[in-house]
Amino acid sequence: MIRDGDLDPNWEFGVGALWFDGSQGAVTGPVNVTNALIEQSPYEAVQWVEGTVSGVSLNNVTIAGTGTYALQEQTGGAATFTGVTATGVGASSPVYNCEGGNFVVTDGGGNSGISGTPSCGPWPAPVYPPYPPSGVTTAPSALNFGSAATGSTTVAQTVTVSNPTNTAAPVSSIATSGDFAQTNTCGSSIAANGSCTVSVTFDPTAAGSRTGSLTVNAGGVTNSVSLSGTGVAPGPILNATPGGLTFAGTVVGSSTAAQAVTVTNNGTPTPATVSGSPPPVTSARPTTAPPWRSVPPAPSMSPSRPPPPEPGPAR
Repeated sequence: MIRDGDLDPNWEFGVGALWFDGSQGAVTGPVNVTNALIEQSPYEAVQWVEGTVSGVSLNNVTIAGTGTYALQEQTGGAATFTGVTATGVGASSPVYNCEGGNFVVTDGGGNSGISGTPSCGPWPAPVYPPYPPSGVTTAPSALNFGSAATGSTTVAQTVTVSNPTNTAAPVSSIATSGDFAQTNTCGSSIAANGSCTVSVTFDPTAAGSRTGSLTVNAGGVTNSVSLSGTGVAPGPILNATPGGLTFAGTVVGSSTAAQAVTVTNNGTPTPATVSGSPPPVTSARPTTAPPWRSVPPAPSMSPSRPPPPEPGPAR
């Protein structure tokens, strides 16, 4: 059941896509609802109203999108829920129940999205669920690559192309415009309920704001993704290797062997102008001894006094 149910203009509340009415007499069941899909109900998905309704069993029921409640219990009775799942419920609570214990629920297990404190109060304005996609879609709807030097290529960003239908979607074309390029994994068709990826790069050819688009034609549907980026003027990017030099201890006044530093321009093909000159290298020897070297004074001798004679034998 898709988009079933409506507003009751007399009572001013929603009528469920599936509803049980005991106004003409008590409903005692058994009533089994099995393997059902209730999708995009504008109001509640399942409703119990008037009289007494019991003996209802919901088994493997999927509720996908409601404007108000998943379950709207407006009368006394009983129901068993087994494998009931609810998503995309518009109201703050998935269940409406002002009957308290007069409506008895048996949890058969495997349920999700239908628990919590029931709502009881004024009818909420419905939040209509969006229509499900009926053809090939792309996401995101736009890519921005920021700034990149002209002549360079950015890291790729991706766009997912999805086919939510139950048949394969043939791919007619995938193309980019402007300073953008693409590669993709889509091939000639996208499998039913499958997806593929488009990788987009930015290759600015001029400075300033650059725009373009990615256009995907598949499954008879055309999707467009906006592309943007900013080109910046080229310029040198200098890197020095190694980042530092270490020299061994060297005697003052002497010179070590030279060590080399390689300067590389990793920017766009623009020469880097070298200006200035290195400071002069001097090798003058010091006129004084360094503090860590001591020079002993030379011994003094007087040339005017000869040394004393050697003593002779005793007389």
